[in-house]
Amino acid sequence: IQAEIAIECDIDSMLCRMANDLKFAILYRTGVEILKERLGSTRLSFINIHSEEWAVDTILEWEHDYKEKLRSGLSNVMTYIHKLDPNCYQKNGYKYGYMHG
Repeated sequence: IQAEIAIECDIDSMLCRMANDLKFAILYRTGVEILKERLGSTRLSFINIHSEEWAVDTILEWEHDYKEKLRSGLSNVMTYIHKLDPNCYQKNGYKYGYMHG
C-alpha cells in the first residue's frame, strides 16, 4: 500500500493566534533576559541607570509574570489545537490537517 498526501496549509493564521496568546509571556521573558545581561555588564546604557537591586527585584517579578502568562497562553493554545478537526478542515481555501503518530 502506498499513499501520497499533500496538504497546503496557511499556517500564518495559526501562528498569529498562538503569538497573540503567548505575546505577554514572550515580552516578560525578553525583559528577564535583558535584565540578566544588565547585571553582567559594566557598559553604561539606559538599563544600567537603574540599580542592581532594582534589576534583581524586577527579574523575580517578571519571571513570576512570565510563568503565569506562559501557563495561561499555553492553555489557550492547547484549547485551540484540541478544537481542530483531527482529519482535516478547510478555511479560506486552505486545508489544514494533522496526524497523531
